[in-house]
Amino acid sequence: MCKKDSTRKIYNKDELNNLLSNATGTNMSFFYREPCVVNDTVVNDTGKICYEFITEYLLEHLYLFSSTSIPKVARKSIGNCQYIQESHDGLLSAKQRERIQKDEVVFAMSLLGSELGDLGKVIDYQTPIGDGKFGAVDLLAYNKGVLSIVELKREDSLEPMLRAILEICTYFWQLNKGEELKNELKEKPEYKDIKKVQMAVLVFKNSFQYNQYKYQESTSLRQLANELGVNIFTFEDVKYIENEKYMVTDITEKPPHDLYHPKTI
Repeated sequence: MCKKDSTRKIYNKDELNNLLSNATGTNMSFFYREPCVVNDTVVNDTGKICYEFITEYLLEHLYLFSSTSIPKVARKSIGNCQYIQESHDGLLSAKQRERIQKDEVVFAMSLLGSELGDLGKVIDYQTPIGDGKFGAVDLLAYNKGVLSIVELKREDSLEPMLRAILEICTYFWQLNKGEELKNELKEKPEYKDIKKVQMAVLVFKNSFQYNQYKYQESTSLRQLANELGVNIFTFEDVKYIENEKYMVTDITEKPPHDLYHPKTI
């Protein structure tokens, strides 16, 4: 496991390789939380930022993203065994409205019922994966037979895009590639036509994550997203109003067809 103070620790190549080998081990369920994933120092002997080095490491170890390394979380670990919480009404108090731009959970709440362009309509927020030690999917959105599990980032978030990609991919596997959610929702008439579950990261245009994904000189981040099947979406405009219609665009960059050989996950 990475040490708690490792967000600013400076590594050399061999040290970081050994650390990653130990941190990923046989279980990747909480790797996305490791401080080394957001480390922005330069790795000695490489000239690469730590999270760029980790991205390339993961591209060489794609087998880590599987039901063996990220096992399904049992539904019984959720109190009422339901993913969609009836208590989630999206109603914000006056104090919550004041925090809507600074609190990711409150922002997610405000989006319930909103139309998010290519992603469709938001049907739930903070959907639990399991009990307290597991995370929660920021948003669920539905559009024409496609259910999206969405990792949402605030406009001022400085977390690397790598962290967001790893987090939503982890949830996807913990939900048995989304089948658990899909099966629950298909019991409702309005969602009986769900055919596909997709992973998505939703960021703000010109945010830190957006610029990393679009303009980072190395192509490794875009390649990792493609290999894992994670789609990247961006807010084109945000009004911070509940139950609003937003312009959201899929900016996922696919390599030329002859260069793109996605791994089956």
